[in-house]
Amino acid sequence: MTLEDLYQLFMDHQLIPDMESLDVIQTVEEYKQYWKPVEVKTILLAESHVFTSEEDFSVKIADDFVIDPAQPRNFVRYVYCLAYGENSILEETVNNNPGTWQYWELFYSCNNYIETIEQFSPVLKKGNRVLENRINSKYNTLKQLKELGVWLIDVCPFALYSNNRGNNLRQNYNIVLDLCWEFFIRGQIVSANPKDIKVIGHNVYNALSNNLTQLSIDLGIHVHKFFQPQAHLPAEEHLHQYQEYYRNCHQE
Repeated sequence: MTLEDLYQLFMDHQLIPDMESLDVIQTVEEYKQYWKPVEVKTILLAESHVFTSEEDFSVKIADDFVIDPAQPRNFVRYVYCLAYGENSILEETVNNNPGTWQYWELFYSCNNYIETIEQFSPVLKKGNRVLENRINSKYNTLKQLKELGVWLIDVCPFALYSNNRGNNLRQNYNIVLDLCWEFFIRGQIVSANPKDIKVIGHNVYNALSNNLTQLSIDLGIHVHKFFQPQAHLPAEEHLHQYQEYYRNCHQE
């Protein structure tokens, strides 16, 4: 099933309230495909991106910050979009644009062995206040992930959360993730043929545990479960997770 077919299925059955436009969904997928490694070794399997309104989607990354013209330019609330959390690189300001700095720490830890939180400075506003340097550091982090064979994909290609309304999906969570897995995401994973999958978030893992187990049996893919980077954990536990990301991503 194509992404467009899956979108129509969800629209017809109203499985997710307040669905984004198909243009937004397709652009999120374009960002994801742009950063797909030539050889995928590790998949970071997250839940979904954050809802992007049509008004926000119409805003584009400013010319001075287009590092590669082959990339999409429309703003979406997705970590692969460098403007998410970075209003200063947009042609116009987008309201309520905090980004997800925790995922930048996760990404950075895949490339670097983390011993102190100060090491995250290059990709964080509080540590790297020079805009051009920070954006270049973020871009290079994504480039290094791509070269390392690490690819972030979401189980649900449709936004399950909104900055204004919180969780858009108040019921049928498992049904939604099962449908996305069966008709779209499983095929992408099988085609990518990674060595291992890091599931980000226990809710995602629990909802798909049977599917993940079967995939591991069928293809010999190693599946690892991680807490969300935003999880309320002791600093030592977060540090341990960062170090595990690095070790797993650098295994031969």
